[in-house]
Amino acid sequence: MKKIMMFLIVVEITFIGFFATTGTAEAVWSGWQIRNGYTARVYTDASTYTTRASTVDWKIEKKGSSKLYYTAHIYKWMNTGLYSGGSTAGYFKSFTPIKKFSVPSVRRKLGSGTFIVRVFCYKDSKKKKMIGSFDSKKIGITEEI
Repeated sequence: MKKIMMFLIVVEITFIGFFATTGTAEAVWSGWQIRNGYTARVYTDASTYTTRASTVDWKIEKKGSSKLYYTAHIYKWMNTGLYSGGSTAGYFKSFTPIKKFSVPSVRRKLGSGTFIVRVFCYKDSKKKKMIGSFDSKKIGITEEI
């Protein structure tokens, strides 16, 4: 019985290790960006999202602990500018929890292509005192599997 348990534990560890290292998703942080004295960066959970992806997970992190308010958009790069595929709003002190944009929803609205998550930050809840915007690295939303 002991040998069987040991064998099952080894198989389980091997199985977990195999799948933990073969995933294609790679978390991506933008570089630190400075806007009007505030330093922040934007995280996305991958650089490419296929038809298997359900959400773009993102968050913003800043240096310091002052409260900021934000409106975030997922924008598609097009020849004529940026187009929003969705938005969300809130506030944070050091960082937001993980937030999500629906990949199928964004794809239905704007198709596949190159996107960014852009976070507009403000000093006040009425969003009159804008600090500036912070961008993720470019991400791809594809049609293929």
